[in-house]
Amino acid sequence: MSIFYSLSLLGQFWQEKINNTFVKWIVFFILAQIVILFFTFSSLPSQIPFYYSLPWGEIRLAPVANLFLFPLLSVFIFIVNSMLSMYYSPKIKLLSQLLISIAFIFNLFALIGLIHIIFLVL
Repeated sequence: MSIFYSLSLLGQFWQEKINNTFVKWIVFFILAQIVILFFTFSSLPSQIPFYYSLPWGEIRLAPVANLFLFPLLSVFIFIVNSMLSMYYSPKIKLLSQLLISIAFIFNLFALIGLIHIIFLVL
């Protein structure tokens, strides 16, 4: 696949209004996670509740640095789903829109989860 073909896929992807809107919101969610971590990290305790599926007690706690997994996973999911969505956009529109929608939903839930954990310990 040539670089020009990839750039044309990127242009087609961005021309669709729904994709453009989803990408803007996803970037906002990722930036919000980073800003929230930046302003609250110093006031957080060294251990935070992170593993909610485990039994109650000390086993649920994790180092506060694990909160950086939220924006890192958000960026990873966004990049992978965007690339796949751009690739499938001219071929299978529904799959393309599902991929970018899943990235949007994942990033929204990551932001909500991060806010929930921070407000739980503050």
